[in-house]
Amino acid sequence: MTKLEVMYDLLVDMMRDTMRLLPEVKFDRGNRIHRAVMALYAVIIENTDSAMILRQAKRSAGIDTILRSNLEAFVDLANLCNDPTYYNQMLALYHKDWLQLTQEGLAGNPYLDFFQQDPGAAQSLEDHRKALVELEKLGRTLNVFERFQLAGLENEYRSVYKDLCGHSHNNIKALSDQHFIGETEDTVEVVIFAEMGKEALLSSLDQFVVIVGTAGYIVHDYFQSPSAEEAAAFKNRRTDLQPFFDDGEE
Repeated sequence: MTKLEVMYDLLVDMMRDTMRLLPEVKFDRGNRIHRAVMALYAVIIENTDSAMILRQAKRSAGIDTILRSNLEAFVDLANLCNDPTYYNQMLALYHKDWLQLTQEGLAGNPYLDFFQQDPGAAQSLEDHRKALVELEKLGRTLNVFERFQLAGLENEYRSVYKDLCGHSHNNIKALSDQHFIGETEDTVEVVIFAEMGKEALLSSLDQFVVIVGTAGYIVHDYFQSPSAEEAAAFKNRRTDLQPFFDDGEE
């Protein structure tokens, strides 16, 4: 089997066991921290499934965009499980987003004109502003880098995440590499639905494996699930295969 086949099979196995162990996670549905943890874990599972569907269909476009979203969800999950007060960071961003939307709507943005039609919009704006002020008394809102740094993923931010952002933000080099072939102006051709390079795809699938496996361990450990020990073993599956992936053979 090729490295790509082995990595993809590993991801399939990880997802199958992730879903098998998921019912073992018991949480307090009335606890907003618990709900946020489970929602983030659900996002990671769903994103991973979407990436797998694209791979099965031999479609590369979108895989790295999904991976970026997964990495961001993992950072929030790790930080929230490590410190419940991190929820304030997530809540502050919620209020900031709604403040911007409401302000833009009341200012006349035609795509947000429903705010002008809502008699309670002005009060809602004030409520979000007050809530944000109170949250900022507890500490300033962290930027993306600081969130990664808090999760101990500073190196990942400066490497993997930065590269993924290039694909999501239409970096000109990423666009050219993905959609053009040819050495000269006379031979340049546009490519649609091009396959990712083997190394790039292998790296992306590897990230999905690591994220879903580590997230599973974090969640089962956080809720003291009876399957916590089995979930912890997820990480060993990837580690045990390292000699195979280090081999120079395809």
